[in-house]
Amino acid sequence: MYALPLTAPIPGPTLPPPPLPRALLSILSHRRKLFVSIVAVVVALTAFSTLLSPKTYTTHVTFIAGGGGSNASAGQTEFPVLNAILDISNAQSSETYAEILRQPKTVELVIAKLGLKVSPGQLLAHVQAKPIPNTSILDAAVTWSSPEESARIANGLADGYVALRRELISEQAGAAADTIAGELKSASQRMRVSADSLMRYQAKNGIADLTQQTNSVLGALAVLDVKSGTTEVDLRQANAQLNVVRSELTTTPATTAGGEQIAVNPVVAQLRAQLATVEVQLQTARQQYTDHHPAVQALIAQQREIQRTLASTPTTTVASDSSVGNPLRTSLAQQEATLSSEIASDTAQLTEVARQRKTLQPAIKALPGQAATLARLTREAKVDQDLFDALQGKFGEAQIAKSTTLSDVAIVSPADPAAYEKHPIVLLNLGIGIVLALFLGIAGVALAERFDRRIVSEDDLTERLRLPVLSSIPLLPPNVALPEWMRAARIDSILQLVTALRYASTERLRTVAFTSTKARDGKSVIALETAIAMAELEPRILLLDADLRMPSLHTKLNIDRGPGLSDVLVGTAQLEDVIRHTQHSGLDVITAGTSVPHAFGLLQSSKYDAFVKNVLERYTTIIIDTPACGAVVDAAAICARADGTVFVVSANETDAEAAQRAIARLYGGGVRRIVGAVFNRSKPHRSTIGPYGELSGGIRSFPTLQLPPHGN
Repeated sequence: MYALPLTAPIPGPTLPPPPLPRALLSILSHRRKLFVSIVAVVVALTAFSTLLSPKTYTTHVTFIAGGGGSNASAGQTEFPVLNAILDISNAQSSETYAEILRQPKTVELVIAKLGLKVSPGQLLAHVQAKPIPNTSILDAAVTWSSPEESARIANGLADGYVALRRELISEQAGAAADTIAGELKSASQRMRVSADSLMRYQAKNGIADLTQQTNSVLGALAVLDVKSGTTEVDLRQANAQLNVVRSELTTTPATTAGGEQIAVNPVVAQLRAQLATVEVQLQTARQQYTDHHPAVQALIAQQREIQRTLASTPTTTVASDSSVGNPLRTSLAQQEATLSSEIASDTAQLTEVARQRKTLQPAIKALPGQAATLARLTREAKVDQDLFDALQGKFGEAQIAKSTTLSDVAIVSPADPAAYEKHPIVLLNLGIGIVLALFLGIAGVALAERFDRRIVSEDDLTERLRLPVLSSIPLLPPNVALPEWMRAARIDSILQLVTALRYASTERLRTVAFTSTKARDGKSVIALETAIAMAELEPRILLLDADLRMPSLHTKLNIDRGPGLSDVLVGTAQLEDVIRHTQHSGLDVITAGTSVPHAFGLLQSSKYDAFVKNVLERYTTIIIDTPACGAVVDAAAICARADGTVFVVSANETDAEAAQRAIARLYGGGVRRIVGAVFNRSKPHRSTIGPYGELSGGIRSFPTLQLPPHGN
């Protein structure tokens, strides 16, 4: 025995999914009542409200407003007081003009002038003002019960608005003049104070031209820096030469022979002096330049040449044979005295330069502070002067504006009673209503389709379950006298199912199992009626009730429940003991039998396979009523052994998702031949009667084919 999985994915669909337009039309078709109801209600409400709405007429008057918002920021300065004054006339945008037009004061002027019997609030309810984007044009619309009265009120509103703006500008100009006059006094005083402060600071610090004085101090400092550098070079050169002279003095004798005097070769002394000078210059050049500089390279070459000449020149020579004072030593002593004097002079000069630099330091340190203070005082004086000049100009403009007051709003196009707009527009409203109705209808159907998961039509069944519809069984109302065409429609649908099962496979289906999502979908009735119809066409048909948990065929045939299938599988009865004949010719039945606690184990056992094999030796076809496959797995064990499985769906009752899970359960249990679905309890129509119906004499062709009294 093996366990069946509770769920399994449905294999590749038996039928391809319909295209989107067809699926949408299918949804609208099976929910057409809801769609038509929504559309009809919305269109009716639109038409009703349009026809009952009072007729109104709208006329327009247009203005051009000065000082538009696009230039609101023009003329801004760095002076807060002046900016505030400029904002009086520049900060009003087109939206501001539109809002001022709807102010109660404007409306009150119109009411008083035209003698209207309405309040300002009531009149404002009929007035709309809006600016034209990116322009200075303002449109005012007045809606009234007649076009003449609408135009009269619109023009009166325009005249009153122009007059109100003229009065407002006059008041603004007067207020601006008064404000500027007060500001001029304080601005004049601040200008004098800042100018006096600037002059006092210049006099105190002796500043006539700060730039010239700064350049003079910096020039003197540069001269001292150059002089200091030159003196330091001379000092280092004199020290080097002094060292060489003193070195020569230590090696030069004080006296020499008079006759054959041997003395230091004077050429050697000159060469050594030249070598010392070149070495000092080379050391100084290397501090300023790299070894690759032409000046350094030239000094190095000169140094090597002197060294080479010095190496080839003898250091002594015979002057005379007598002993006399050495003239070379005397010359070296004179050079030593001269160089010592030069060194003392250079040292004194460096000390003086340092003193002069120290004297200039306070003046140099004072330069940034003086410049900053002078710049601040100069800016304050200029700001106060500019503010005073600007205030004087604005004061003159305000005086001119006050004396020559003009409105900043002009009427471009007055309202014309012949150019009116009528509301409501019947055709437009109906068109909008129809479009809205269609949209709401589709939305309502979509919501119903989303939240109502019941299968309501054959197309819905095919789309959601991917199974072909073998037949659509109409619903017959119970306990009423049925017209002949309804009975014929039912019989025709059962015969259509029998025909579909015969041609559903290239091989004959000898065992056909009927199952459904839940027990109340009508599978047992469909199995019974299918067996009756098959027996009418071809005898030796067996109806097997394999629903060992909740059997129902014995009650529909008015016979006892047992013994039956469970008794044979348990071994307490033989096949001959459980076969029963029915009142329908050619049809036998085996009931479920005695209730057992382990129904699934019996249906999955080899005894069930042996039972089916024995039955097929006596009957041509077995119609099996299985348990519902939505809750238990008994149906999967039976359908997996059947030649074909029929899935029964109850119209407007079977949940699509539950049916999908049930089919997945069947496939997971090894079922591979679900030949199709039966759409049970559909609405009967005369158009559904096929070739076996009453219109073609089908009932007379099968006089013994009678369905159970409650065949739903």
